[in-house]
Amino acid sequence: MSVSAHQPVLDKALREPVRRDRQDHMVIWGGRALILVGFLGIWQFASGRLVDRDFISSPLDVARAWWALAENGTLVDEGLHTAGEFVAGYFLGAITGVVAAVLLTWRGFAYRVAEPYLFVFYSLPKLALAPLIGLWFGLGASPKIVLAAVVTCLLVIINLVAGIRAVKPDLLGVMQIMGAGKLQAYRQLIIPFSIPYVLTALRFGIPFSMIAVILAEFIGSYHGLGHVIAEQAAFLNVDTMMALVVTLAAFVAVFRLMLLPLERWVSRHHL
Repeated sequence: MSVSAHQPVLDKALREPVRRDRQDHMVIWGGRALILVGFLGIWQFASGRLVDRDFISSPLDVARAWWALAENGTLVDEGLHTAGEFVAGYFLGAITGVVAAVLLTWRGFAYRVAEPYLFVFYSLPKLALAPLIGLWFGLGASPKIVLAAVVTCLLVIINLVAGIRAVKPDLLGVMQIMGAGKLQAYRQLIIPFSIPYVLTALRFGIPFSMIAVILAEFIGSYHGLGHVIAEQAAFLNVDTMMALVVTLAAFVAVFRLMLLPLERWVSRHHL
């Protein structure tokens, strides 16, 4: 029997994984949408019936408050401040973390010496660090960027070092036998192998960096969504506070979605 006779079967077999992948994505996104709609429905029903509306507001009131913030320009003006601080701190921390992890693992003893200090520093409550960083860097954007960078940097260091140390010694031995130097081993084996670990750190760094920025804006700032939330809390304006929280959640979700193409590319080329 000729190959052409089997071609329809082969084509179907090749298309089947793609079809299943699309179905899985539809189920996942459908489930996410269902959870969101269910949450909003329960929230709207409970507001004023099961729980005092002054404490939890309601989706409709939050939507009205959000639109009012958008109309008067507060959402854009203050949101740009927070977004700029977050993006600057996030990327500064990511780049610094990658460089620091490579330097710490270049010589094995360096990370062993620094490891307890890294974990102790990472375990420190960011609420305790924020006032000190604000005192050192002032009330502008600098303390927010620094705090977000510190959080992201430590996450990247810890994860990337774990990835580098997970490389099998046998593979490194083969490269050394083939005459590869340390720089070549890092470039061709260690860093590509560790990229998924970096992506994990970047994924979790998004919410942690945003928390750091908002925390710093709570404590000392004249601008930013965190500053506006702190102001509205003084007047118990729950509608506006919830609208700003929803905006922050949406920003984190969008930034997380922006990482998906990079994750897919890595899964195709490195895994």
